Amino acid sequence: MIADLAYFLGLNILPTKDNKNAKLLEKTKLKKEKLIMSVSFDKLTILSLNIWNGGSNKSQLIAASHSKSNKEVAVQPQDLEQVFKYIAELIYWKEADVVALQEVDKACKRTFTTYAPQRIAAYLNKRLQYNHPSQRWSHYFVQARKNGSGSFGNAILTKLKVKRIRRYSLEKDPSVERKNHEINREERAAICIRVSLNVKGKATGLWVINTHLGLAKYDQSHQINNLVKIINGEAQYLEKNSRKSIFSDADAAMIICGDFNIEDGTEQYAELLNTLNNSKRTDFRDLGPRKLGTFQDKKIDYVFCSDPKGYLGHHIKARVISSEGYSDHQALKITFSFKNPIAN
Repeated sequence: MIADLAYFLGLNILPTKDNKNAKLLEKTKLKKEKLIMSVSFDKLTILSLNIWNGGSNKSQLIAASHSKSNKEVAVQPQDLEQVFKYIAELIYWKEADVVALQEVDKACKRTFTTYAPQRIAAYLNKRLQYNHPSQRWSHYFVQARKNGSGSFGNAILTKLKVKRIRRYSLEKDPSVERKNHEINREERAAICIRVSLNVKGKATGLWVINTHLGLAKYDQSHQINNLVKIINGEAQYLEKNSRKSIFSDADAAMIICGDFNIEDGTEQYAELLNTLNNSKRTDFRDLGPRKLGTFQDKKIDYVFCSDPKGYLGHHIKARVISSEGYSDHQALKITFSFKNPIAN
């Protein structure tokens, strides 16, 4: 078998029980796998999805579908697991490289103390072990607020190598006092990762920021201003082990995505885009399809991109993907196509 593999890899290694040859063969095999994968990497796909209260809402609907009467049926762990498996299949079949999830539960009672990104990544890694054994999905979480004994926030999953991670709190506007019968106000957060890309022989970085803004307009304005501080490298991030700001990567491309709770075409939307472009980056644009709803018939989920050096190119495809009732939002998929990029 070693001889056959050596022949396939083009190595002149005779069958032997020598451990040195076996180790050399294994190293060469891994190098060839990485080479094959880097050459075949000709696009980058971002997927953003609000998973509807950690998947708990859909699991309740699944449980109810098991009942033949009008009696309420208790949700079972397998009902929630069905939601996670569906999301993993959606990610797999849409060939996503980076996934931004909002409304993520971690160790919450309503979702059986599970952690959605971990379960979703487990399903995806089972797929990878057969097709691309040298790749692996990782996941990163930021808490927006406590939910009982657990946490509620945002997460990013990716099969690319992550160079840096940042987590930020996006507080509600402290200058506004809550009034009676007012819309629910919650603390929000943003999570950022940096990956390295080599596009057409040029190395560049890519920041992906995932967030979920509040429902009150004044909180949204306050949180957007905090996003600008993140972009400019002026915000205080939650990690204590790093000193570099995001804006030290001034030439890197940046994607900001998530559920903004702001409807396209409104004054708030114009304010959002204008405020982003009043940062140290002035080239943010909305990559999502226009006039296509992501929440009912409204577009409130976005992918904004800043690409000062043009590394991501202009061959961009944007689609709204049906979540088939597994969320109250639809998924937003953005694909950058370019020639012979290599993911480092």
